[in-house]
Order: sequence, then structure tokens, then C-alpha cells
Amino acid sequence: MTRTTARSWAGVIVLTLLASLVGTLPAASADDPQISFSLEQKRRSPQLLDGATVDGVIHPFLTADAGVTAVSWWLDDPTAAGQPVRTDTTSPFDYAPGSTSHASAPFDTAALPDGEHTITAQVTTGAGVVTREATFTTDNDVAALLTTSRSDVALTSVEGGADTGTTVDVTTSDGTARPFTATASADWLAVAPSSGTTPATVSLTAATGLPVGTHTAEVTLESPDLPSTAVTVTLTVSAAPLEDFTVMHGQDAKRSSPSPLEGAEVSGDIYPLLAPETDVTSTTWWLDDPLMGGAPVRTDGAAPFDFAPGSVRHRAEPLDTTTLADGEHTITARVTTTDGAQHVTTATFVTSNGSNALVWDPDSLVVEAAEGPGVQSVALTATEAGTVASLSSDAPWLSVTSSTVSLPGTVEVRVDPSGLAGGTHTGRLTATADGAVSAVLTVSFLVDAAPGLVVDPGALSVTALADGAPVDASVVVSASDDSALPLTVSASVPWLSADPSTTATPAQLTATADPTGLSPGTHTGELVLSSPDLPDVTVPVTLTVQDDSPFHVVTGVDAKRRSPEALAGRTVSGDIYAFLAQTEGVSSTSWWVDDPDRTGAPLRTDSTAPFDLAPGSVTHAAAPFDTTLVPDGEHTVTVEVLTADGTTHVVHTAFTTVNDTNALTWAPEALEVPATEGGQVQEREVALEATTPGTVAQVVSTAPWLSATTSQETTPATVDVLVNPAGLSAGVWHGELVATSAGAFTAVLPVTLVVGEPGGCAPVSCELIKVDTPYNLGFRYEAKGIIDVDGVGTGFTTLLPRPDGTEYLRDRLEVDLGEGTLDITGTPGSVKENTLDNALGVGFDGPTATTVLTATIAGPPATTRKYEQAGIWFGYDQNHVDRVALVSTPQGWRVEHVLEVDGTEVSRRNSPYLTIPSDVPVELSIRVDPGTRQATGYYRVGDGGQSALRSFDVPGEFFSFDAAGIDPLIGTRSFGGVFASSRSAAEHTEFRFSQFSVTGEHDPADVADYPFDRYSVPVPFPTSMAYGPDGKLYVQSMFGKIYILSFAPDGTVSDTQVVSTLGARLALGLAVDPASTPSNVIVWAGHSSPSADDGEADSSIVSRLSGPGLSYRSDVITGLPRSIANHGTNALHFGGDGRLYIAQGGNTGAGAPNTANTEFGDRAEQPLSAALLVADVKVPGFDGDCADLSDIYQSGDCDVAVFASGLRNTYDFVEHSNGHVYGPNNGLGVVGSYPPTAQAPCTGMGDTRPWTQGGHNPGNQNDVLNLIEEGRYYGHPNPSRGECVFTDGSYQDTEPLPTYTPPIGDLGANRSANGIIEFSGGAFCGALDHHLLITNYSVGDDITAVTLSADGRSVVRTQSIVGGFTDPLPIAQAPDGRIVVGEFAGSGGRITFLTPRDIGCWAEEAPLPVEVLDAGGVAIGDALYVVGGKGAAGHSTRAYRYDAPEGTWTRVADLPGPGVENPAVTTDGTHLLVVGGSTAPFSGAVATAWSYDPATDTWSPLPSMPTARGGATAQVVDGQVYVAGGMTADGGSTAVVERLDLASGTWHAAPPLTTARDNPGSAVVDGVLYVFGGRTRLSNGQTPMGTLGSMEALHPASGGGWVPRSSMPTARRTMATGVIDGRIVAVGGEARPDGLPFDATEVYDPATDEWTTARRVPTARHGAAAGVIDGHLHVVAGAQFAGAAASALHEVLTLP
Repeated sequence: MTRTTARSWAGVIVLTLLASLVGTLPAASADDPQISFSLEQKRRSPQLLDGATVDGVIHPFLTADAGVTAVSWWLDDPTAAGQPVRTDTTSPFDYAPGSTSHASAPFDTAALPDGEHTITAQVTTGAGVVTREATFTTDNDVAALLTTSRSDVALTSVEGGADTGTTVDVTTSDGTARPFTATASADWLAVAPSSGTTPATVSLTAATGLPVGTHTAEVTLESPDLPSTAVTVTLTVSAAPLEDFTVMHGQDAKRSSPSPLEGAEVSGDIYPLLAPETDVTSTTWWLDDPLMGGAPVRTDGAAPFDFAPGSVRHRAEPLDTTTLADGEHTITARVTTTDGAQHVTTATFVTSNGSNALVWDPDSLVVEAAEGPGVQSVALTATEAGTVASLSSDAPWLSVTSSTVSLPGTVEVRVDPSGLAGGTHTGRLTATADGAVSAVLTVSFLVDAAPGLVVDPGALSVTALADGAPVDASVVVSASDDSALPLTVSASVPWLSADPSTTATPAQLTATADPTGLSPGTHTGELVLSSPDLPDVTVPVTLTVQDDSPFHVVTGVDAKRRSPEALAGRTVSGDIYAFLAQTEGVSSTSWWVDDPDRTGAPLRTDSTAPFDLAPGSVTHAAAPFDTTLVPDGEHTVTVEVLTADGTTHVVHTAFTTVNDTNALTWAPEALEVPATEGGQVQEREVALEATTPGTVAQVVSTAPWLSATTSQETTPATVDVLVNPAGLSAGVWHGELVATSAGAFTAVLPVTLVVGEPGGCAPVSCELIKVDTPYNLGFRYEAKGIIDVDGVGTGFTTLLPRPDGTEYLRDRLEVDLGEGTLDITGTPGSVKENTLDNALGVGFDGPTATTVLTATIAGPPATTRKYEQAGIWFGYDQNHVDRVALVSTPQGWRVEHVLEVDGTEVSRRNSPYLTIPSDVPVELSIRVDPGTRQATGYYRVGDGGQSALRSFDVPGEFFSFDAAGIDPLIGTRSFGGVFASSRSAAEHTEFRFSQFSVTGEHDPADVADYPFDRYSVPVPFPTSMAYGPDGKLYVQSMFGKIYILSFAPDGTVSDTQVVSTLGARLALGLAVDPASTPSNVIVWAGHSSPSADDGEADSSIVSRLSGPGLSYRSDVITGLPRSIANHGTNALHFGGDGRLYIAQGGNTGAGAPNTANTEFGDRAEQPLSAALLVADVKVPGFDGDCADLSDIYQSGDCDVAVFASGLRNTYDFVEHSNGHVYGPNNGLGVVGSYPPTAQAPCTGMGDTRPWTQGGHNPGNQNDVLNLIEEGRYYGHPNPSRGECVFTDGSYQDTEPLPTYTPPIGDLGANRSANGIIEFSGGAFCGALDHHLLITNYSVGDDITAVTLSADGRSVVRTQSIVGGFTDPLPIAQAPDGRIVVGEFAGSGGRITFLTPRDIGCWAEEAPLPVEVLDAGGVAIGDALYVVGGKGAAGHSTRAYRYDAPEGTWTRVADLPGPGVENPAVTTDGTHLLVVGGSTAPFSGAVATAWSYDPATDTWSPLPSMPTARGGATAQVVDGQVYVAGGMTADGGSTAVVERLDLASGTWHAAPPLTTARDNPGSAVVDGVLYVFGGRTRLSNGQTPMGTLGSMEALHPASGGGWVPRSSMPTARRTMATGVIDGRIVAVGGEARPDGLPFDATEVYDPATDEWTTARRVPTARHGAAAGVIDGHLHVVAGAQFAGAAASALHEVLTLP
């Protein structure tokens, strides 16, 4: 620190402490705080300062500071009347500004005149504030100091105006006359006189001719033998006023009666605009920024030229002057005219609103950098005490210790010089509060470092309308030493630019952000400023793009929605009340938060105005949205608006939350680590921070190769990240480090590990190719995957490959985010010649479910009718592809469906010729069905109907049926996407795609009969597993590692040990030796050469692993077969006889090699392939050397025997408790061939033609279950053993082999049935005990349960019991009864533990005497009553009683009046109450109400409802009949709730539902009424929500309205409901996507507000009647199909 700055420091920081509040510390003891000093910055050897004589640099500080919380310091001000030099709040408490905990800043006593001085310290402790003072003497031979009347001078002038100046008085501290000189650092500043004798007056004059902007200089004053001093001069040059343009202000939005704004006194809303408009092309506006140094308020490119954002031609938006502090303000407009000239005009006006205003004191701060961050205190006040202000900074080096403060208050301002160049940096702290005028604190930061570039401001934030005019902001750039430096400016994103891009410092840059083509929301970029030999400086730029939709989201100040303001761009905290500003013509709204693509369920769907964001809102009161539930920062609200004309508008609104919430963050935000295969552990450092320092965070990994050195960190912390590539194959691996802490938002650090060469999946990583469905691309938002010419992600992850590898032409791809299209410029290439370029695609799960690929061409382009075409494709290379294309032929447009197999067109179907306007979209689809192995083409032109093109039979390879040839990193061989080709046209043709999707046809609400609680841990590519006697789970991984999982008492994995003894091998089998003990576990592993698709012959080995960490390896069996594909040594199990049994895969598809170029290649079978082998490995002298070194198709003389043969690929097997061995066998899923002859010898190549055409290809074969017995043959030929007959001989027209044994069960096509166990235990009432459980790797991704006959020799039933896995492979049962599944997955892998959940049981009872649908039902005592509904004879008035003890039905008196469907039925405990109903679908609502007395079998009328309704629901609460929702006579759903007082017989209005719904369910628990599900239908026939899952509750006794509760997992309507033991049960209902009813049974517990799944009803139904008798739910009648079908079924649920 220089003497000058030290002397002036007291004028820099503002801190007001009243001396009258400060006590006096009594005489200090040695243990009391004392002012001491050290000669070293480390504060060593301190001495008392009081009475000391010092010179040079010292380091004063407080000693004995125990219990001290803050110290304020004064120099030569013993009464502390002025401002303190420093306030320090952290021990050690130093005097000198810039001190840190590890180093005290210097205090240069030579900056003081020789003589006596004082340092005063006010010390804050828990007992109060006390004072310490030290008097000391300086002796530096400094006789006196030069002093000036002003240390800072501010001058202003007008461009082209006269000179401006001022004077400064110069004296000495001791009053002695001394000579001095004065010099200026800039030529534009004149000093007179330049020398003289003190005391004197010096004139400072600024010359004319300087450009508009801010200019700084320094005047240095020197005197012999005295320290120099300086005066800083700032000159502000403003633009000259213009006569031809004027800022006016209108009286209203129509701009009526405009008058000049200059000199006006205004209040409330004003409408500023420019006059005149002639020859004006654009205007840019600033508020209170006459120098135009900050971001503009608005840029307007069309007349009339308005100031306020959002203004349009027919309506100006207001400037709300209540948002400004009362007083003087300016509006400045920069006007660009048609001649390119720019003009500036400024209007000064006065606001008078009595507004609450925030005020900084002082409003600017000058801080000198010290070593490390520094903290200063500044006062912030408000007109209204108690105002809570939020604080934000525009510079990365400037921050506050707390982002909110209650006023009046003190703000701790933090400045951090890290990474800053030397010079003066300027930043701003903005204080805002709801309803208050904001305040800006300008902070100048003086950094003493190497010269560099200095920018002001350090960051930019601008707002623009979607596809609106560009917006500008200014950045001032200078050199820290005021020199002229060459400067270049570049932008990191296309929408950002700077002008000029090349200049010299000092310079004022105009940053321009162009919103054209950008989606609504927040976009970020950077300006990069460069100068030779200096470090680059980046200026972060945030662009908020606001939707220009006619609809806007606003937020009110309270639940009454009062004083609404636009939510866009606002900073909010706490509760907000967001709603749609417009209601006219709106039918319904659906709302999402932070989900702009609307991929998840909406937060709320509202069909009644006002349209609110928050669930629970009603007409008279909006519910709040609690912004503390999201992290501080930027967020989006997306609302989908359905208007009465059927048009859908989507509105995106960006806003910022500031709640001082605690959030964890990683820096950097992601890691990518390269490594070699089998390489060393890589270490990286990352920073973990929290909004609240000192937060204790738990750090966990999601991948086994990824870890942190510690699992717990206290923020801020540096975390060492470890990535271990050992055992991982070449490829790209993804994992995450997740940091969590109670009460804080979680932080996720994505980590990408690139091992070796990632493989042939460029330009994206292999594991990203396969996508989850549904997968939708709309090209409105930047996606990932393959990038276009501008570097924008297309969302596609792969390309249909060309043989020459040149299929990716990036320059012919362009994503137009503004238009929402992917534009592909076609080349002449085509699949016929294997030359198609840019056939973009994604991978998907081909064998599991029917998949629909859909693409929309935005409109046909102009063509020359030379067969230009674009469309959609399904396949895996250009020789194997099915495509549907829009083709321009000489006769016109047509759609073609073409299938090519092996490079040959095998099927074609063309549409008729079509006339399609250029602006009409064309939708193309391919439906691929793995069940039928067919691909069907479809097309739709504009709003017309969908037309089908013929279905083609597609080879199984298209569906990824055979997993043997699938790259495990990709996880599929099924791909689909879009393409375009110009074919024979002379010019390349551009096709525009507006949409692409991959959707699966499945039932998302299907409820498992056998639900489980799932718990998963990551384990890479698990292939086999077994439990050891030590209770640990031993898991074999595909690439050789063994993972040993240990468990905590609660069953979770507590530790994972990784064993690498096998090295890099393809390992598929693992068994635990029965001789193992808890302290000595022995593992047997089967493995082969590591390649998954180029296996080495005879490379399979069975090894024995033992010792500590299984580090001892003995290869007991070697030379076993291995196919070119991944069929090798599969499962290993020790039998009850002590021998080791080995499942050995086959080398071929169907017994013989062929030339089909499948993954099996041309390798033939071997004597030990395609069999279950047995080896007595523990017998003395065992010989396990099975290779024949002279002939790979023979086996050596080893002690491994064939137990059973003909097993193509039995991956796993099990020895059942009934004594039998069972194993699934994978059927043929590729082009396979059986041997050329059925009699031995039968070696040689098989014919790939179908067997029906004289070839040897039997076609695809189903997976089967075999009962495996010794010496038997199961149908897969092996010529090396003389087994030549395929299965039963029917394909070869011959007899089966004598030992042939057919399968006992058909497991289905292409299931890849693999893992198998015998389940034991009483779970699900013993329903699975002794059943076989089989994993299905391909079709199903589930577990099949097999019920065996009593003798175990046949299958009684197969049933899928649980799904939702990703490529399930091995399976085991844990000692505690859990089922353990290894999910191989397309990337990574995991072990999933399934704990059976008791979900109740269903039983059948006597059916209803008639078939009926949509009847009402309720139980009274031990009887169930069913009334009304409809059947084959129409609407019914019949009523029936079921007496549960007897199990009999009796018809009772009919319901009076017309027959009705969907009546509301309930009971008061003794009477049956029936209210409303409908006499026809969507109409015929009635208002009648009836009461039935079981004692007399008679009906009595009740007062009619005020609102006629059908499909309502009714419950009785405290003698009041509540009737909720339903459908009114016009067919529209209603939210009306009415209650009937049974005592008085009168109806009353009750609080309406928050969501209009008909056919909901309802229940009463503990006096609370619950309504859930149903449908929202409009009277015009539109159905915004066909099925609702939401639930709301009303507590009549406590008053108030409906409040939201947890939604049903299965959204539905017309379900059966009841209450069992305080839990609400919902059964069945409608409608699934295919129109069928649900079979879901779900249970809601009001105590926990949670839904759980119960056993699904045996017969899926909707419109059933129900009632609870003695804790059992009876569900009666209803329809099993859509429409008016009815039934008489009676099923009863018992819950656990």
C-alpha cells in the first residue's frame, strides 16, 4: 500500500458507529484485548503499541482476542467521530485494510508526519462494545505531509462544448510554506500553476474535443523530502442535445395527448416515445444512464418508437414510475436514421409517487485489493423499515456474504482479486425488493497486479422478444495502465457479436444479442477480449428471450391476484401467485415448471378461469407457488393454452428466484477424463461449494469405476476425484458424483471416462446411441448428439453407415431453432448404391415392444421431379433397411414403402400420386412389431387421415433378437431415423423435417401381480452371480472383473470389493464352491478371449479362484469351445453329486456354419460345444486340458464329458428341489443353417435358403424350456458328435434321433431367456414357491414365472411377474428371500434387489344376477347394494342386495323414476342414498335424489340437487351429503360441489373443486372428504384431460377449501372405490391408450399422503359398483371392454 492510499483509506469505507454507544474498557489485564504490533506479516513477536516509537512498516493487530466478534479501527481519531479505517469481523483482528487470516497487511508509518499519533479500536464482544487506544510516536524523518482540499474531482462537459474545470487547495500538515510541483497524467488535463509554494490554489481544466464517455486522469503533487500525494480527476462527456428529436410521453397506451418529458413531474404509469418518427429506422433506450454505458432498456425497430419493452404498434406498454425512487431521472434515446447517422437525445424528469426506495450509503465504494478476498461493510436503508432486499452482482469478483438483508441493515461486500489484471475494475451490487425502488452500489476495485485489460461492466444481462429485434449493451474496455493496447473481440455463440471487433484501448464496445431463431428462455454466451501478450478477459452475457405469444404469465401480490405484474424477467422470493393474464377465449391451461419441452406430467391442468399455476387454486383464491422449493437462480414456467377454436399456444416465461436457499455446486460443472485400457487410476480435483459455507455434504458415486477420496466434505472443499479404467473395455463411460446435504439442493457432477479408442460409433459415443422411449425431437431447442453445420445438436445419435465410412456430411445439416426444423440438403446418394449420406438415426429397444417411428416433413420443397426424396428409415445398414419416403416423380409426389434385405429390394408398395401444396406438412411413419416381425408404412398429408402402406415381413436381425452380435456398449442393433436425397436432380434439394419421434406401444399403467420394492447398485455388465457362505454376493462382470458385495443389516450394500485376477476376459459363468467356508470362499469362473464379436477358438477356461481377495488363480479346465460371437462357457453350478456342471454355448446358429455373414461367421461346432458338460473337478488326477492343438474342431482327451447335448445356447440351468435339472435354451434369431445332410458324417456348410425352398435355414425358433437329463439330445445338431438332425427331424423329413427330447415349455419368440432359479418362500401367499423364475434379456425385459406339473415333467403355466428391467441376465435368490437380478444394460449395468411386497389377494364370489355397467354401489352393514346403470336392455332402475354371510343376491325395490347411469350413491349408515345420474351418455343429467330404507324396502324422495349432474360422486360427512363434480346437461365437466343437510332437507353450495372432473372416485376418512381421478371434458366436446390422477381433500369441520393431495399413480376415471382400515382403495377404471379398462388396484394412506400398489383386479373393468363389508372390498359388474359392454362379475379384495 502506498502512503497516499493509506492516508485516504478512511474516506473509502462507510460504517456509522455512534461513539455514545461505546463503553470504556477498564484497565486491561494481560488476558484482555490489547493493541499490539509486529514487524512481520505473520504477526510474530508482538509488542504493545501504546508508548512505542516506530518507523517504516508495522503490522498493528489485537491480541488476547478470545470472545471478540468484531473490531473497528480509527487513526488519529480517539473519539471515533469519523469513519473507521477498517472493520474486521474475523480473528486475527488487524488494523490495516487488506489483511487476511494468514497475513497481516502493512501499515506504513512513513505515510504519517513524525510525531505522536493514536490508533483507537472499538472491540465488540458478547458483553458489548468497548474501546482500546494506543498512543505511539513515528520517527521516519518525515517532517510533514502535502494535503489537498479534495482527493477526487468529478467534471462534466457536453460534446463540442466549452472547457470545464475546478480548483484544489494545496497545504502542508504542519502549516509550513514549502515548494511543490503539480503534473497531470493525461494531455487533456491542464494544471496551473504547475509549481508553487504552499499554501496555494491549483486550477484543473479539461480540454474540449474528447469523445462521449468517461475519462480519468491523476494529478501528482510533490515536495522535496515529503511524501507525494495525488488527486484523481474524472471527466464525463455527454452527447450534445439535439433539436430535431424529442422524448415525449403519452397519457395512455394509445399514446394520446403526448407532451415533452423534459422537465415534467410525473407519477404512476407514463408512456414515453420518440417524436418525430420521420426517417427513423431504430431507437435504443436507456433509463438513468445518459452516457449509455449499461444495458439498454429496449431496442425498437418499428414505429411508433416506444421506450417500454413489450410495446407494439397498437398499444404502448407503460413505464411504471413507482418503480423509480422519487426524484430526478433521465431517459436517453439513441436514434438511428435512414442515412445511417446516430443521434442522442435525453429528457430529464421528476417522479413523485411516495415510493418505498432502497438507498446505499455511500452509493459508491472504492476498494483496494489485498492479498486474497476482502470484506467491507456498507449501509443499506429503505424508506419503509423492515423491507427485505435481495442482492445481486454484475461482476464475478464482487459478491455479498448474504443474498438477502432486512432493512435498515449492513451489507458485507466481498471483493476477490483472484485472476484479475492490475488496474481499476468496476462492478455493481443491485438491491431489489418487492414494491420498492431498487438501488445500485458502484464498486471500484483497485488491483495492484500485472497490467491487463479492464472491462466495465464485468457481465451483461439483456432481454429480447422471441424473433424480435436485436438488443444492444455497452462495454467499456481500458488498459490497467491507461495505455493504448490493440484489442480484438470475439463471441462464443452465433447470436452474440461486438462492434467494433478490432480496436484499441480505451474503447467503448457495443455488444449485440440477436434473438432470431432462439427459443424462449435463458441463453448464455461470452465475449472474449484479447490483446497480444496479455491474458484474455471474458465477459459473460446472459440473454433472456421472452415469448411473443398473445398470452402472458403474470404474478399477483397475494391470493386475490392483486397488482399483477409480468413474471418474465422478474426476480422473486417466497410465495408467488402466477396465473395467465388473458382469459378470453381460453378453454384450459396446463402448466410445467423447468420443463420447457413438457416431457413430464404437468404441475396443474386448469379448465376454469382464472388460470393459475399452483395446484389447489380456486376461483376466489390462488394457491401460492413456493419458490423456496427450487434452487436460487433462473427458472422457467411453461403453459400450454388451449383456446376455444382448438388452437394450442405454448408460452415460456423465464424468472429468477432468490431465497438465500442453500445449494451445492461443483466447479467445474462436468469432467471428461481420458485413459488407456487397463491403465492407472486417474485423479482430478474439483471444487465443491455451497451457498452456506460450512455445509457438510455426502458424496456418492453412481459408477463403480468412479469415486471420491472421501465420502463426506465440509464446504467449500477441494474434492479428489478418482477414475479407475482397470477392467473397462474401450469406449465412453458415464458416471456421476452426487453431493447431498439435508436442507440443501443436490449437486451432480457428470464424469465422462474415455477409455482407449471409443470405437466405431463416431461422431457420438457408443452408449449414447440407444435412446429411451418415448423420444421426441421438435428442433425448437438445442439437443445433444450429432451436430449440424453450426455446431447445434440435432438430437440424432447415429448414422446409417456407408461401406466407405463417409456418411456424415455436417455442412449439409442445419437445425433452424427459430422455424423448428431440421434441414437436410440431399446428395445424389441412395441406399440402392450404398451411398446415402446423412441418414440420421437413433437406436431403440427393438425386441421388447412394438415401436412407431414418425417424422414430419414441413412441406414439399421445389423440385425438378428427378426422384428427389426424403423420409424415414428402419434397419441397421444400407443393405438392410426399410424406408417410407416422399418421392418427387415425373408424374408428381408419391409415398413409397420399400424393404431392402442383403442389398436387394424385396418388397415395395407405392401410394397413388399426390398433389401437395408447399406449405402442407407430410407425416411418415413406420410401425415395427417384433411379435409379428412386420414393418408397416403409413403417411398423412396435412390434416387428412392416416393411410397405410402394406406391411412387410422383416428379418429378425432388424429387431436385435439375437443378443450374440450386439455391441454391449450400444445395447441394440435396431435403428431408425430420417434421410433426404436429391437422387438424379442437377441441384441439391433441401428437405425440412419439423418433427421426429420414437414411441413404444405399451400399457404404461399396467400393475404387476407381483410387486417388489427395488434397490439397485451399479456393477458393470453383470453376467453371473452367486452368494457365498460369508453372506456376500459374488458377481461376475462380462469383461473379467468379479465384484464382491457386502451388506449392512438393512440389506443395502455396504461395501464393494473388486477382484481383477482374471484380467481382461469375456467372463459369463461363476459358481461358489460348496466346500467354501465364511473365512475361505472359493469361486469358480468361466471365461474366454475378451472380444465380444471375434472370439478365439478353444479359448474358454474354467478357473478356480481362492485366497485373500481371490488372488490365487488355478486354470482347472482349458481349451473349451468359443464361438466367433459371444457364445462360450456360460453358467457353472455344482450339482448335488459334487460335480461341476458347465453350460457350453454353440458355435453356430443352427448346427452348421454358413456364408450368411452373421455374427457366428463360419466356425463349426466342436465335440464339447452346444451342450451341458460335467466335470468331476475334485477327483484326484483330474485332467482338464481339453484343447486339440492340431485341430480346433476336435477336443483333446480330457476329463470333461457331455452330460446332455443339442443345447444351442443354454445360458443358465438349475437343479430343482424335485431332483430335475431345468434350463432355458435360446432359439435361433439370425440366418442359421442345419447340417447339409441328416446322416453322419454331416459336416460342411449349410445352405442359407429357407428350408421351404430347398435350403437348410429353419427360420427363427422360439426360446424353450428343457428338462435336461443325462444322455439326452435336445435338437441343436453337432456334426462333430455325429448329431445331424435338427430338432424332431421334421425340417429334414427324417426321424428324430433316438435320444431326442422335446422341450417341456415354449418361452416365446426372441426373448433371450437366460438366467434361471427355483424360487423358495411364502411371498405372495406362496404363489411362487418352487416356481422357476427366468430372466428375458430381449423381448419383455422381464422375469417369467414357470409353474411345473406335480411330477415336474411338464409346464402348467408361464407368466410374466415383474418387468421394467434393462437387459436382465443373471438371477439369484438371496438368503433373506429377495430376488437378485443382474441388469446387463446398454451402458454400465447394475444389480437390482427385489423385495416381495404383500399386496393382498382377490377371490371370486357369487355374480350379480344381471349384467350391468355404470351402476352405483354401497355397503350397509353386511350387505352390498347395487342400483341403476345400463345393460343390454338399456338404462336400468333395478336394485339388488348381496348378503355377504349367505353369499346370495336378492332383488329389492326398483329405483323410482327413469333409469340412470353413473348415479352418485352413498349411505348415511342406515339408508341408501342415490343422487343424480344421466339418462344418456354426455347428456340427460338429472337432479333427483332418493333414499332407500332397507328395513321397509321402500324409496322416499329427497330434495332435488340445485345442479343436475351425472357421473358425480357422493359421500356423507357429519349428516351432510356432499355431491362433487360430475357432468352437467351440456356434457361438460363441472367443479361444483353441493351438500344436502339431511336434518333440514336443504341444499347448500360447498367450496368448488379445484379441477372440474366427472366420474371421479371419492372417500371419507376421519371426517375428511377425498375426491380423485375422473376426467375433464368441455361442453364443446374437447377433452383436455381424458384421465385425471390428481386428488384433492376437503375438511368441512375446519373450514376452508380443497387442498391438493398426492396423485394416483394411474390416472383414470369410473374406477371402483372403498375404504379399508382407513385406507382408500381404487380399482380398475378407464381408459388405457388402447381404449381398454385398467386392472390397477392402488391404495392411498391419508396419514402419509402416499399411494401404494395392491394386487391388480383379476378382471380389468370400468364402471363397476363397489362396497366394503367387514374389511373386504366387493367389486361388482362393470365392463371389460370399451363402450356399453357389461358383466355380472363379483370379485373381492382382502388387503394385508
